Amino acid sequence: MITPVVDAYLGGDWRTLDASTGGTVRQSPPIKITAGAKDEAAKTSPSKATFTLNDPDGDYDPGNPMSQWFGDLKENTRVRVTVPLTEPVSFTHTIADGPGADADQVPGEFWNSETRYHVELPVSDVTGGIAGTVLQLRYLDANNFLWVQVVYHTTDSVQVGVIERVAGSDRRLLADTRVYPDGTLFTVNAFSVVVLVEGQVVRAKVWADGDPEPLDWQVECTRATVRAGATFLASTLDAGNTNTMPWVMEYTDVRVGIPVFYGEVAEFNPAVADESHAAPTVAITASGIGRRVAQGSDPLKSSAFRSWTSPQGWIREGSMTSTSGVGSTNTMQGAVGDSDDVPVGSFFRLLDETGRYKEDQLFTVTANSGGQITFTPDTLEPIVLRDVAASYRLATEDDLPIAYWPMEDDRGSTSPASGLLGGAPMETRVDTPEFAAFDVFAGSAPLVKLNNAELYGTVPDYTDTNQAFTLAFLARFPDADEAGTGQAIVQFYCTGTAEVWALNYATGGGDGDLVLSAYSATTGAQLFSTPYDMGMRGNPRLVTLNLEQTGPTTVQYSLLTVGYTSAGGTSVAGPATATATGVTALGKITSAQVNPGGGYVDVGFGHLAVVPAVLSYINITDRISGYAQENPPRRFARLAYEEGEPVTYCQGIVPAGILGPQRRDTLLDTWQDVTDFDMGRFYEAKGAYRFEYRTRSSLYNQGHILDLDYEGGAVLAPFDPVRDDQGSRNDITVKREGGSTYRAVKESGAKSVEAIGRYTDAPTVNAAFDRHLPDLAHWRLHLGTVDGDRYPTITVKAADGVLSLERLLSVGVGDRVRVTNAGARRRFEPIDQLVPGYTLTLHPYVPTLAMNCVPASPYNVAVLDEDTVRLDSDTSALDDDITSSAATFDVATTDCLWTTDPDHFPFDVLVGGERCTVTAISGASSPQAFTVTRAVNGVARAWSAGTKVSLADPHYLPL
Repeated sequence: MITPVVDAYLGGDWRTLDASTGGTVRQSPPIKITAGAKDEAAKTSPSKATFTLNDPDGDYDPGNPMSQWFGDLKENTRVRVTVPLTEPVSFTHTIADGPGADADQVPGEFWNSETRYHVELPVSDVTGGIAGTVLQLRYLDANNFLWVQVVYHTTDSVQVGVIERVAGSDRRLLADTRVYPDGTLFTVNAFSVVVLVEGQVVRAKVWADGDPEPLDWQVECTRATVRAGATFLASTLDAGNTNTMPWVMEYTDVRVGIPVFYGEVAEFNPAVADESHAAPTVAITASGIGRRVAQGSDPLKSSAFRSWTSPQGWIREGSMTSTSGVGSTNTMQGAVGDSDDVPVGSFFRLLDETGRYKEDQLFTVTANSGGQITFTPDTLEPIVLRDVAASYRLATEDDLPIAYWPMEDDRGSTSPASGLLGGAPMETRVDTPEFAAFDVFAGSAPLVKLNNAELYGTVPDYTDTNQAFTLAFLARFPDADEAGTGQAIVQFYCTGTAEVWALNYATGGGDGDLVLSAYSATTGAQLFSTPYDMGMRGNPRLVTLNLEQTGPTTVQYSLLTVGYTSAGGTSVAGPATATATGVTALGKITSAQVNPGGGYVDVGFGHLAVVPAVLSYINITDRISGYAQENPPRRFARLAYEEGEPVTYCQGIVPAGILGPQRRDTLLDTWQDVTDFDMGRFYEAKGAYRFEYRTRSSLYNQGHILDLDYEGGAVLAPFDPVRDDQGSRNDITVKREGGSTYRAVKESGAKSVEAIGRYTDAPTVNAAFDRHLPDLAHWRLHLGTVDGDRYPTITVKAADGVLSLERLLSVGVGDRVRVTNAGARRRFEPIDQLVPGYTLTLHPYVPTLAMNCVPASPYNVAVLDEDTVRLDSDTSALDDDITSSAATFDVATTDCLWTTDPDHFPFDVLVGGERCTVTAISGASSPQAFTVTRAVNGVARAWSAGTKVSLADPHYLPL
């Protein structure tokens, strides 16, 4: 009998729903959980858990003012469901004289698991050398296991780190990360620890006795090898420890379970006692994070808008120098106090001592332990620091604008609204601008067409800490000169010795000049006027002008523009940097005018921002392009950080492709856009309040989490295949948004146009380049022409000796399962499937899992230099009739010949539906003679000439 545990976060702590908290979970009806998608084509729906509580005192009726949880229990209260797998055990580890170690095995073997334990150290102050508890997971042998270490430090802090040992070599998945600050262990020597390993994700949390269990996981990492293995709990003591020996670690309540749901309450249905004398109950429906995030239809603001209004979107470099040595992998150590507050999920670039980027990409902060920054690169390969110096800095409040007008207003608007909370709109003068008329920047909504209008905005007063400011805007001038060409496009006013500053557009002798001028505050005379070729003619460009008081009587300026192509490419003009002649005091900017006096008509303009600091264009340039040419992990992680909605990105064996500009859509639809491009799996985690994404390549060549013998009794009826045309697509035209198209057609062979008729599809993908389209089209064609049965649902139950409860509960979205020995169902080949979604019913005696399934065969891909990889022939067939016992036969082919190399044998082929083991092939031309062992899968019969011959276990070229 299983007894699922349901916990809710009430009163600032996780509490089990049982008699002590006022309600017990009923076993009838059983807890039911749904997750993932119905099939290959369907989008993932929010996961859902339903259960019923006995509620004698109405404690779980949120409308009952007498409830002990009144005011605390409400919609979106966090809940989790866990199924215990082991009974609690206790260990005592004794290290007689350090350094040393001691260990015990936790009973059982686990694929996924949540291990909880309570540990008591002999002292509250560790001295000389660190002490640790090590949880070894998925343990195969001394050279292959996952290692989660909790370190009790001599600095009186607690840290967690994750290492994986593969073939005897260690690779760090998570640097030691502080979960309790310095000074903790002066008074505390007992802690509770929880470690969850789920697929390739590892999560952990630690809390001291007397503290509540943290709401969320404190640390997380990915890239763990997915497999089953044993669990060991060990204690360690480092050399140099000066505490009194022997060192004794007491472990109690050591237990293993599996989380099957994590979400929040979406619905309460209380049923109070009535004349029927039925006991009071409350039916609860909980949903994963996706239900809340999906509420409403308001699309995300444009990335250009978000770049100016969200401090989370900012990155600046230069303030912290790494003290990590050469060869440090995926970590940096900053000076004490300089980087302690860098938030997990933020981004930075690495620079060398000259200020140049070390790598042409951004990095995601995954942990921060006292200034030791652990980061994840965009690529699969780890980043190794190639010299000691590395620097970065995140945004400060000075990076945010004090005035900002996006000019993304809808058609029919009367004046440009401010993009800042409480900010005043610009005044419209002379004429009326045409709103939402210029859609030329991928990262912006359509902008204003000036239409001879003047726009005037006041800059609020501010504290001039930096004695500097940056003026930035987007503009697109026409290819041909207008009547207004030569006059100011922007004019602004300051309190310094130059009252009026102006940027004029002039065609000049180049590709479109900007002329910077300044005018005296006392006489009105022009102090200087300098033209710069900035490539403005006919090109959408970002313009940034930095002004800074660099000396008592010196003002410096720097003018730069960035041009954008439709594919997201950029070109930089400038910077033009010089001393502002005749200007001795900069002062503060007070107002700005666009198109002063009118004159410019067919000019697009927008995103006018004033920042009270010198701002590098690199901080905003990718936002203006809509983050074009961003890869999927970066887009998932960046949006998660910006929106505060967590995502775990599970990588595959090859990098994903490159995306086009971020669309202006809802958060979930934007993430779905990435999913549609990469064709991976987007879903909700079972053991954490977060989304997860598995890349397409993480589905390649997986091991089978379930490998079942049909005769064992774990597979339940109905177990019926469906052979139909659902999902068949043999004529695919892929269109790139804003680009070209590519068509892929399967004219002959299985599921071809010739065989079943034409089935078309025309998806639009957000790829960065047209060169991606052939691969994307052919992969979709590959998926749409899988030949064989469909199993829309396979339902299994836990069965002793056949399917363990642990393995049944471990199945997750995207996992691979297989059923063999199904000859009784007239299916003689293994039934190999992927699981896009499932329904789990936690019946106390017979828990069942109904898996939504799709064929797994398309994801068997070729990996170079692997001996077992074989590519199939699509044109091979028997050259003559054969009997049921023939041990040799001739095979004709019109494409490449079959191998005759003795080292390549044996391997299996299918002749019709009969599996044969090929032991030799001879012949230098078609037909070739095959020597075989017949009826390997139990099928024995005669076959006629023309019967298809193909590899039984083929591999395919991956996308």
